Amino acid sequence: MKIINIKLFAFCLAALATTSCSKEAIVIDISFSASPATAKVGDPITFLVGYGAESYALYTGDAGHDFANSTLQLVGADVANTEYKPEDGFATGFSFKSTKADEDIEYTYVYSEAGTYTATLVAAFVGRKQYEGDGYQSDRVNTITENEYDIERQIKTVTITITE
Repeated sequence: MKIINIKLFAFCLAALATTSCSKEAIVIDISFSASPATAKVGDPITFLVGYGAESYALYTGDAGHDFANSTLQLVGADVANTEYKPEDGFATGFSFKSTKADEDIEYTYVYSEAGTYTATLVAAFVGRKQYEGDGYQSDRVNTITENEYDIERQIKTVTITITE
């Protein structure tokens, strides 16, 4: 019996030693849709976003919320290290975080002007922290950067048509 326990312990130890924890972000395909896709000014549009990412940003495509003028699109993720500032400012999205597993997110928005808009969803998947040096024991405040995380983004679009 003792030999079996030792062999079982050795097997478990070997299995544990060969298994590693990945620091990479796990990415799954996020669904994104809008209903209705055609509506009148003032009618609510419901965006349905699939679960799975850590955070989301929704750019509705209208004035001030156009993904083409967002910081991510114009200067990339390293916005803190850029001098670039657009004349009208960066476009903003509406952000929300992940919900419970198997629970899609509904976001309702009302457009105030007629037009055809491209709504853009940016879903972010964040991997585990990749510590360097002493793990911030000596200088935590000045050494934390986005580059220490594996961040993967998934970008989805839907077209919305708003009539008078």
